[in-house]
Amino acid sequence: MKNYLYLIFLFFIFVLFSQNKDDFQLRIVDSISNEPVSFATLRIEGTYQGVIADYDGELRLPSSLFQRNIILLVTRIGYQSQNVHVSELQYNFLNIVK
Repeated sequence: MKNYLYLIFLFFIFVLFSQNKDDFQLRIVDSISNEPVSFATLRIEGTYQGVIADYDGELRLPSSLFQRNIILLVTRIGYQSQNVHVSELQYNFLNIVK
């Protein structure tokens, strides 16, 4: 019984520390309807590195991007591309990109 409690305790510690509180949180929405844009792509301009938003148009970016002057290119089929400057984003806040 003691071993099970130890394993449960380790699991909860892992979950608590796996969430980075200093990430950029973004939600990609349609500029007219304010509906989420599912599976939009964010790519660091000039590279092949990027990330895809989830079904709700949400994603997280590591805070290490803030230290560099980076421009993100947001794309999705059927939508006009949008540039986002990382320096304009806020930590621990849901940034809305239209």
